[in-house]
Amino acid sequence: MKSVFYSFLLVVSGMNAVLRVMLDTNIYGFIAVEKNPADILERIATSNAVVCGSTVIRGELRDTPKKKVVGRRKLRLRLLSSYDLLVSDKRNYDVNELIQKIAAEYNENYKGSSSWKELENDFLIVATASFHGLDLVVSEDEKTMKSAEAIKAYEKVNKKYELRNPEFIGFQAFKESL
Repeated sequence: MKSVFYSFLLVVSGMNAVLRVMLDTNIYGFIAVEKNPADILERIATSNAVVCGSTVIRGELRDTPKKKVVGRRKLRLRLLSSYDLLVSDKRNYDVNELIQKIAAEYNENYKGSSSWKELENDFLIVATASFHGLDLVVSEDEKTMKSAEAIKAYEKVNKKYELRNPEFIGFQAFKESL
């Protein structure tokens, strides 16, 4: 079942309104293994989506082993190139003390079974998106970042700080909206 926001996204796409979007680390991996990665990157770059990033996401991409290959190109290079193509320097957000505090509070309010070590980067990414008022986080991370328990924690903490919750959609729905 498609969400109300997904329907809204399709309408907004037709109106050329700007959507501020953060692609989770795993999305860059999905793009890299697409049949034609350059095509999807061009569709994103020329869409109404302004892609914002995080030093956390870029750091995770840098942690990709240097020797891993997809097709004929090194995966790490492909991931970092895609990130740099989509995210301008002014939209590559640092993790500051407030974002760290928000992420820590997500963890305090999280009632699931994953540990802080497993969730820290996810919570930092969502805290960054919430702090900067982004519309959408694209992720395939159903077990941690997009789990019901995590979303409840985001909602509670973001309400406390009067932050808007970003919507979450998967890669396929995002591609369909381009």
